[in-house]
Amino acid sequence: MMARGIATPVHGLALAIAQAVQKSFIGHGGQDAVGGGQRDGCALFVEQSVQFLGADKVIQRVHGRADGHALLRDALFLHRDIIQCANSLSHCWIQSSRLSHLPGITPVGVTMARPGREAYAGSMLLTKFTHACVRIEQDGRVLVLDPGVFSESEAALAGADAVLITHEHADHFDAQALTAALAATPRLAIHAPAGVASALRLKVPEHAASIFDAAAGERFTVAGFAVQCFGGQHALIHPSVPVVANLGYLIDDDLYHPGDSLIVPDGVSVGTLLVPVHAPWSKVSEVVDFVVSVRAPHAYQIHEALLNENGLAFTEAHIARIGALHGVKFQHLNTGQSVDL
Repeated sequence: MMARGIATPVHGLALAIAQAVQKSFIGHGGQDAVGGGQRDGCALFVEQSVQFLGADKVIQRVHGRADGHALLRDALFLHRDIIQCANSLSHCWIQSSRLSHLPGITPVGVTMARPGREAYAGSMLLTKFTHACVRIEQDGRVLVLDPGVFSESEAALAGADAVLITHEHADHFDAQALTAALAATPRLAIHAPAGVASALRLKVPEHAASIFDAAAGERFTVAGFAVQCFGGQHALIHPSVPVVANLGYLIDDDLYHPGDSLIVPDGVSVGTLLVPVHAPWSKVSEVVDFVVSVRAPHAYQIHEALLNENGLAFTEAHIARIGALHGVKFQHLNTGQSVDL
């Protein structure tokens, strides 16, 4: 329940949203934390976000930036359990269209993005592709990580400005798709461990100047995104299998993609963690310990292509349950699904 000391404009925003959306959006009434009366559950739903976001942050968003859509977006993600009466988050997209007339509120901040949606100014849009590949978009800039042979690499790479490759395995490194992308987009910059970069330069010598070595401990900027490199080697599959180079990438001091490793990045605070939920080199307890150790507020799955639906549901349930005990909100993303970070 919202603290009674929260400023009236926060409650006013909640009421405005409640009036703009039908009760069916939430499906129940709620006790008014400010006035003591009954009103739409949507108002309660928004106000409850204060206990997670903090009063100062909410007031700053409502007053300083008039960023009502950001407040509602965070409320949706932090209180998704409250809207189980809705059939899906896509239903929220339909209902949220009624918010567009409110000052500072826009439907694109209310729900996870539909595939292909442009990120609104200043936000970072993450789109999940099959297995380990993700696409990041911000202010017209596009960065792709680990387009592999299990992924929809051509779609992921369309219009990309830069690519980060964690290691040489084909489920993370689709050489054919990258070669085609370089031919189609000469400005494309690719950063990868030295062995991967060298092999790609030999394959497309005419684009060698666009392919760069990356190593653990390095920092660089590509397509306007700040990148830090962590780790250095792939997790052990078996003593008889040679260990290859692997880099974990931290993007804009927020999003961490570990590649094929469970390396906890040191000296940084991760906001969003991409979790390799299954691999020949891991077991569930190790994955859960990784999530707990990084302790990012938000986490999404990657590296799931070798699991069937039952195995994935089983593994993700453990990650979500134990992660929640340590302040981690784990959420499954379907292929092609996007989320604003």
